[in-house]
Amino acid sequence: TRLTDARLTVSADDFSGYVALQRVADAVHAPMNVEYWKSVPYFLNFLDGYRVGEQLREQMKDPEQREVLRPAFRGAQRLARSDVERFRPLDWGNARLRALAADALSGDSWRLLWIPPSLPYYEAGGPYASVNGEITKRLIFSSWVAAPSAIASLLSYEVERRIFAGAGLNRNTPAARAAISSRLDYRITEGRPAAMSTLALFWPHPALAAMTDPLDAARDPQAPLSVDDLVEWATVRVAPLIGPAGDSRSTASAVWHWAALGVAERRSNLGQALVDEPLASWVEPLEGSGTLAEPGADSSGALDAHVSRFLEVLAGWTPDVERPADLLETSALLGLGAPGNIAWRALGRIRRASDAVSPSGHWRAAAVLASGLRSLFSRPDAMLLLDSVYGSDATGVEGGAYWRNVARYCVDGGLQAVLDEYIHHLAGEAGIDTTSDEGLLALAATARRAIAMRGSVYRAADVDDFDREGIAFPSRFALRFGNIRQAHDDARLPEVRAAFNSPFWPFVLATTSIGQEGVDFHWWWHSVVHWDLPANPVDFEQREGRVDRYKGHAIRKNVAAAHRAEALAPGVTDPWDMLFVAAAADSDDRLGGLKPYWVYPGDAQIERRILAFPLSRDDEHWSRLREALALYRLAFGQPRQEDMLAALRRRGVATDAERVAELRIDLSPPPISGGTGVVERD
Repeated sequence: TRLTDARLTVSADDFSGYVALQRVADAVHAPMNVEYWKSVPYFLNFLDGYRVGEQLREQMKDPEQREVLRPAFRGAQRLARSDVERFRPLDWGNARLRALAADALSGDSWRLLWIPPSLPYYEAGGPYASVNGEITKRLIFSSWVAAPSAIASLLSYEVERRIFAGAGLNRNTPAARAAISSRLDYRITEGRPAAMSTLALFWPHPALAAMTDPLDAARDPQAPLSVDDLVEWATVRVAPLIGPAGDSRSTASAVWHWAALGVAERRSNLGQALVDEPLASWVEPLEGSGTLAEPGADSSGALDAHVSRFLEVLAGWTPDVERPADLLETSALLGLGAPGNIAWRALGRIRRASDAVSPSGHWRAAAVLASGLRSLFSRPDAMLLLDSVYGSDATGVEGGAYWRNVARYCVDGGLQAVLDEYIHHLAGEAGIDTTSDEGLLALAATARRAIAMRGSVYRAADVDDFDREGIAFPSRFALRFGNIRQAHDDARLPEVRAAFNSPFWPFVLATTSIGQEGVDFHWWWHSVVHWDLPANPVDFEQREGRVDRYKGHAIRKNVAAAHRAEALAPGVTDPWDMLFVAAAADSDDRLGGLKPYWVYPGDAQIERRILAFPLSRDDEHWSRLREALALYRLAFGQPRQEDMLAALRRRGVATDAERVAELRIDLSPPPISGGTGVVERD
């Protein structure tokens, strides 16, 4: 565990805000604690559940009392509805949030739609090229119920503001609304399917996927390839499947960009099966929201029309126009980066020869998983983010450039390695038997739900007009886990937890004690942030127990760094299965099976972030808590831990480090004798 001493910067406005907050509390005759100001940014806006908020809201309903109270707001840190609606930059309003934002939004990290892979197959590109390898999600614990809403709202707002600003747009303008119209719909134009590039992205093409697997490129013992080298490698490999490119640069020849994929698939057994089976068998896994047609057209049949058109290619139809000059490069890019092909390969990693999964069952599961990725790239924030990264114009059209940007972003961000890692981990944790068509489909559906999770809208009180609906903060980059108003949040707890346990957004999860016990959050994060310190060591241990767990993010990074060569060796189907087999074989038996699943040395470490205000009682509190933690761990397992702690303190053991060491109980597991040292998780 690495202790990070986050330097907090308290501004003059912060201090003025505290004085004003105290003035408001006095005016409404409500208690006010300095911890409110330290822990809750813009407390006047996020005051639900506190007596000062209830009394302020009640008194502001009285016109006379409202005029009396308004002078008390002078100097208070509060959000203005007009600033939020116009998408203006907001001060963080709090020293802790200022430090968190500087860390969580540093560099290009806010441009990432997923966490980089622990075992990259090649050098990352685009925004992923400049990201520090230590990047991880962040779980934030606070003792104050208003803090998670404020943290999630303000962080998500700033990320969305940066994305829109990067595209040169304001969220609430007509130009912005036009720019974020969906670009990955299945459309009908003049009675015929249009924009077949969407189907090319999300329809799994097994023959092309197998020929352009970046895992094969990673087996080269030379230095990892760059993205450009990888595309060049794939371009050579697709030529036998696709055939030669042409000389045309006409827009009419663009039909080959999707039709060539069907031509490549004709030779496969699955390609023939797709032609022979009913249309509904192949439409259903691809279904989702967003099928558009001209006014009066049957929008429900748009996807059917697209699939029927592609089946015609599989059955033998060939475009009667010249092939484009960039056909091989485009086919290589789609082979590497189309989500349908990535999903096919990721699910194929966990398949074994003895499985009862059929080729068509594998295809359907991949299509379901790819449909979740379609939801991801259909979001307005994702569209504008890719526009800003790759320089698309405000409409995002540019001759169908957005679908190319999707494939390129997937390649730049190493999505294949990310999804391989995620599917391996999910298959081991979800308890789903993936050896049948139904089981593999259930696993794919579980992943799809996590990837496609809808965002939340949190509301801050409008201090200037409590009668109006609160100020809306659409949130996805950062979310809260649980809240004082549990009716809605309780229904979403499993959904939010599953999304946080995926490599995709949210990257920040803020919670209170509801997230401390019995919940696994360790899959994609190894940085626990103590927004404020709990009152006792039991709560502290419960917080940190969420991250220090089986096959955690830091563990996977270290195992991947140590055993990369074994994982990428020729013939290895599932690199993550091989990684842990190799790590277990060289593990120290003295740790009794904890290594490599729970403990593994390396550069990646669990980070404990303490956000202590300078010159405050936080330092003294942390000193006392560390002492209590040592005693608590000594007393761990005793039936009455608090009684034992009190007895030890009375005898002065708390101040005698040598005595504590003598009394410590060693709970290490017994050494493993014989065998490989591989211990399956109970």
